[in-house]
Amino acid sequence: MMGRRETHLENLWEKAVSKGYKPGAHWSEDSKRDSTTYVPKTLKDQNGALKSYQKWVDIMETRRYATGKALSDH
Repeated sequence: MMGRRETHLENLWEKAVSKGYKPGAHWSEDSKRDSTTYVPKTLKDQNGALKSYQKWVDIMETRRYATGKALSDH
């Protein structure tokens, strides 16, 4: 089975090279420091999810405070 897997990988590599694949061709663009790794929409979505979670925690804390138990007193 291992020999078959290696042959499969070799075939994929040969096919990629024959179609013009060049390893490391975009390395300089991909490895830039200080590049924005998240698009603004992703950040907006993450911030929205965090705000929703914080609202939920606040509601739960208020409910538990009203009953005499804090959220951290599980």
